Amino acid sequence: MEMIRYIAGAALLLAFVSCSVTAPIARRGYTAKVAHTPKQMRVETSKNTESGFVQYKRSDGTSEFFVPTKTINGEQMMCLTLDEVTVVAKSRSLPERLGKVNVDFVVTLPKQLQGGCRSVVVTPVLHNHGENTPLQDLTIRGELFSKVQQRDYWQYGRYKEVYKPDSLRSALAFGRFVKYPYMSGVRLDSVVEHATDVSYHYRQEVPTAEAGKRLKITLDGYVTGLDGSRLKLPPSDTLDYNISSMLTFVDTSIHYVTRIIEKYAQVQDRNYLTFRVDDTRILDTLGDNRTQLDRIESLMDRLVNQSEFYVDSIVLTASSSPEGSFARNGLLAGERAQSLRRYLCGKFPDGGVDTMIRIGWVAEDWTELSRLIGDDPCVMQKEKILHL
Repeated sequence: MEMIRYIAGAALLLAFVSCSVTAPIARRGYTAKVAHTPKQMRVETSKNTESGFVQYKRSDGTSEFFVPTKTINGEQMMCLTLDEVTVVAKSRSLPERLGKVNVDFVVTLPKQLQGGCRSVVVTPVLHNHGENTPLQDLTIRGELFSKVQQRDYWQYGRYKEVYKPDSLRSALAFGRFVKYPYMSGVRLDSVVEHATDVSYHYRQEVPTAEAGKRLKITLDGYVTGLDGSRLKLPPSDTLDYNISSMLTFVDTSIHYVTRIIEKYAQVQDRNYLTFRVDDTRILDTLGDNRTQLDRIESLMDRLVNQSEFYVDSIVLTASSSPEGSFARNGLLAGERAQSLRRYLCGKFPDGGVDTMIRIGWVAEDWTELSRLIGDDPCVMQKEKILHL
């Protein structure tokens, strides 16, 4: 009980001494500042200490300056060496590297925000696609504020050491002893003995997949005093970032490639049409001609009307029986092939058959005759006939 009364007395004394700890900040509107990381491009200057020009003073107090010249492309031009050239970029563009961008900026906490009895917490907020993501906090604590925290944690540790409370009583005791807990997961936690402007270079890596074309950074924060007062800091400036990526030049629209795959197929069929002796006309009533013509027409229909292949050509090869002279047989075979071509062109007038069909003929097809003799069961003495 003596320990608790001592702590309460100390708290009352601090409250009396540090009244209105955050009031001056509220009245004057002090806040944390955020700015782009300065990037200066400096042109290295010459080490020559000469001014580069000659000054001539007259007796009346006026002066004239003589500047050295150089002849360039036949024209004399004045030449002066500038001591320093500084270029400051007013806008920030973030280049993408390996699917990520590095957002960097400078957070400045002015000395007016700080004090021995205060704790300043600043939270950068990343604005992306309408979502606000708080980043890790920056904390600056005054010297007295830090000592009070250390004392509170020491008293809490002594209480646990002496009374060995369970988890529930330990949690209640923590809330009673430790009024200003240490913050966890902070980017910066510093104790300042003497108030001074504090600048911190903040750097945050953001995956490009989660980033839009533009990002924004603002600051949230608050100041806590040992008197229990708490002041939310006024809004800060907004930093804008434009993300430059090679992906913006990539055409993501769907493109289709037509690929021609060449496939070759050959269809062979053999049909037997009967002609009258020494005649080239096709008669569908003669012999088995009607059946043979139906088969030929069915095959032609499949070839002409299919879409999988491009029909290059259709070759009709005709032959005749070997009786008669060789020349006459050749003439008959050729004219009979022409007759079949005209017949098919009449059956398929719109399919381009007339340009597809090519004809050929064999005057005497002895190989086919031998096959027919061998397959005909009515022919006697096949071996002798074939031997001849």
